[in-house]
Amino acid sequence: MGLGVSIRKCFGLILLVVLASGGCNTNLTGTIFLDENADNKKQDEEGTIANLPFTVTKDDEELDLDEEPITDVNGNFEVSLQGSGTYCVEVTSSDLSAVNDDGTSPSIVTSTILKQARASFAAAGIPVLFAETDCEDGTDDDGDGDTDCDDADCDSDDACTSTTETDCEDGTDDDGDGDTDCDDADCDSDDACTDSSDNSTDEESDTAAVTESGLACDESGGFGFELKVPIAKDYSSGIENMEDPSTNSVNRGDTITLEIAYPVSCTFDLIFLPTSITPIGASSDSYEPTTGQFNFNVFLDDVDVEESEGLAVHYDTIGTFDLDIFIDQDGSLDSKTLTITPTVTCPDVSTVTLKTQTIEIDSEDDFEVEQSMSGTADFGNTITVTTTVTNNTSTSFDSDDIELTLVTPSLTSGQTYDASCSNLGESATCSFDINGNETVTFTTTFDLPDEVEDDTTFEMTSTLTVTSEGSTATFEADSITFSLVGDDDA
Repeated sequence: MGLGVSIRKCFGLILLVVLASGGCNTNLTGTIFLDENADNKKQDEEGTIANLPFTVTKDDEELDLDEEPITDVNGNFEVSLQGSGTYCVEVTSSDLSAVNDDGTSPSIVTSTILKQARASFAAAGIPVLFAETDCEDGTDDDGDGDTDCDDADCDSDDACTSTTETDCEDGTDDDGDGDTDCDDADCDSDDACTDSSDNSTDEESDTAAVTESGLACDESGGFGFELKVPIAKDYSSGIENMEDPSTNSVNRGDTITLEIAYPVSCTFDLIFLPTSITPIGASSDSYEPTTGQFNFNVFLDDVDVEESEGLAVHYDTIGTFDLDIFIDQDGSLDSKTLTITPTVTCPDVSTVTLKTQTIEIDSEDDFEVEQSMSGTADFGNTITVTTTVTNNTSTSFDSDDIELTLVTPSLTSGQTYDASCSNLGESATCSFDINGNETVTFTTTFDLPDEVEDDTTFEMTSTLTVTSEGSTATFEADSITFSLVGDDDA
């Protein structure tokens, strides 16, 4: 351990220190790793967790240790055994978010980081004991040109003892017992064996008797052994802890931006976007307008994703990106609420539901109806009212779908309306065609009376009714009102 500390202080690089004790030691060693696929086994690509405090128990009693146990800069640990018994290494949620007395906090050490450290020290000619060795995973991790744990590797491979290989490591009779198998007879002298397992045939030799997220346990007769403690990666909490997006209140024809957040290790599931919206900038490979099917994974190839770490070391990184959408002017007139709720599938085969995006479409501004008056509101005068109808959508409507109702004030006379309107005396109905984004104007005239007995208020209204896609919407103009003083008050 002293050698590793010395090297780390001098060079400031990440390295693993493994005690080369020779023969069977009496230490509990191991690794705490981020179990991305939740299978309780360490894969080469799964990183370890450095600077992580943990608890060691023997027969359910916490060990009284001189120092608080904590993983080193490479996610490994070593604790002295205290006799035979069942030993457990346990990590709690508070451990995963702890900040240690020296200011360090848990951090992920990836295989890439370890290999970079190996390469740096190899280039400098510095012998270093590394955690992952040729004989452990079948790859040339120490850069010696082969994938075997041979005698030349024994000074640098942690699966070897200090200068002596064991039978179970390379298939030769290194300990002189007359055979080349790692059997129970070897376990008292071979440090690659545990006290009760046969590594030559047991495919689960690196799995403790009890292994689950945050806990690994096994029995020891007082001889040293190894535990690999998995920490299940949490793909959902980072999303769940985020605030819900605010509701988007829009009109047809608007363009808005939705911010989508997701765990970056996961893959988006196909989704069908609601009708009335179209993603902007989506290629034909990512969006099918006929069905609304949208493939976020393809879309992500063309957008920028900003990544931010989760709240704790075992949370997945959260990525966010912008999705611009256009609110289609699809001819419908009803106000409605649309929701988009993407889901992702993660390496542990779990499904994470992302934040729901809510879009409220308001139909109030699809059409505008306005009135203006000319002429002086006085006895015997002629009044002209101009009514304008504006279609703010891109959809065209024909006379079967459009009806404008004009109601002139009572006590007036001589009403005249446009030719497209049916004159009903003090009212008229007008049917007409109107294209998308078009304005149509109607003129109405009437004569005020020569006198009124009582004070009288005159009011003209204009109401538009539009029918489309099985729904009907009504739009009203502000009324035009004025008053005349009656003879009785003269």
